[in-house]
Amino acid sequence: MPDPTTPPPTPTPEAKPPGKLRQIAIKAAVVLGIALIAFLIGWFVGRGPVGELRERAESAESSLALMQDHLHMTEAVSLFYQTARDLDSGNFGTANNRLDKAAAVLQLVGVAGSELESLRSAVASTDINVAQDLAGQRASVLGFAEVLQSLMPSVEEAPAEEAEAEE
Repeated sequence: MPDPTTPPPTPTPEAKPPGKLRQIAIKAAVVLGIALIAFLIGWFVGRGPVGELRERAESAESSLALMQDHLHMTEAVSLFYQTARDLDSGNFGTANNRLDKAAAVLQLVGVAGSELESLRSAVASTDINVAQDLAGQRASVLGFAEVLQSLMPSVEEAPAEEAEAEE
């Protein structure tokens, strides 16, 4: 008969039955597997819209560049017309200043082309003189405006193309 005064031995925490340890390992593996699957789903789903957003940002940047070029060209055309008006008024100094400003604005235009380069050099080399034929100088300045207007990109087409691309 066992001694009634001694208590039975208590199990130690390290002495877990082998089935319990196996259950914990299986649960941990299942949780890690679910976390890995959720991560991969999020990774692939999250990558999709980023590419589309990049394309839209690039499209917006190109539209912005087109509009900035159009703005610079419009400003130069306006300066050419103001120069012609100054010539008619006999304000030769102001006309020269506006022509110089138009040449500077033309340098900001990012559109490439031989016609634009020749226009830039022609405007830069033009100097308005009081003693020369004013009608010829006026015609030259107005000719610059006409050439530049023919080279201007159409801004109205860009939003229509974007609207078609989004649909």
